[in-house]
Amino acid sequence: FNEGSWHPDPLTLDDQALIANIRGKGLIIVTGCGHSGVVNICNYAKKLTAENKIHAIIGGFHLPDGLDTATIQNTISDLKALDPDWLVPAHCTGQKAILSLVKELPNSIIQNSVGSQYIFTSS
Repeated sequence: FNEGSWHPDPLTLDDQALIANIRGKGLIIVTGCGHSGVVNICNYAKKLTAENKIHAIIGGFHLPDGLDTATIQNTISDLKALDPDWLVPAHCTGQKAILSLVKELPNSIIQNSVGSQYIFTSS
């Protein structure tokens, strides 16, 4: 929405995500920059796979530090509703959003850094 009317978002044209369905655990969703919105990506992954459980969301949540607090809080509220086991924010997830995620979902956050490796096994 810009200047009183809706316009296509050019950032969503280059958006990609990787989805893996881990037997007995649910979806692992790996985002790039999450231009489509991390919640939108997760909902689309659930629709594509017909799997409702999200085990982990890893990558950019497109919540940079310059973003308004209301958008960050709304996104966190929606992430809480998705109820993922793990959140691994990276790339374009600003410190303000990461601190809010840690405060709101302290038992779900994994700190990510260059060289981090994650191993997920089925049940």
